[in-house]
Amino acid sequence: DFSFTITKKGARYFLSKLNGKKFFIKGNHDRTTYLNNFQNSKLIEWWKISHDFSYEYKGKTYDFSLSHYPHYPIKGSDVICLFGHIHQNRLEDSVKGMLNVGVDNVGYCPISIEQVIEFVEKQK
Repeated sequence: DFSFTITKKGARYFLSKLNGKKFFIKGNHDRTTYLNNFQNSKLIEWWKISHDFSYEYKGKTYDFSLSHYPHYPIKGSDVICLFGHIHQNRLEDSVKGMLNVGVDNVGYCPISIEQVIEFVEKQK
């Protein structure tokens, strides 16, 4: 929901202030035309509805599934599902295998994938 109640010009301004490469998971309030414009002008690397990836940390491989909406991991899998649609929820309230990493749950600051993994490991 990056562009909720904001103009394209405003969204471009805030994107230009963020450091690093930006990969975008589309929220229900994000406009496709904005996202295409941001990608075409190289403000973001890509945008998707969802994205799956693996990450190696301390000799172990972790599988992740990103989506705006909450989604349960497949039964018996170790996939960690990250989402942000539900507001006014705390990271500590997360269900095993699912983490609400919306900015309003993590102090309005980016968190690293390593921080996510450490949190998940504490849940076990």
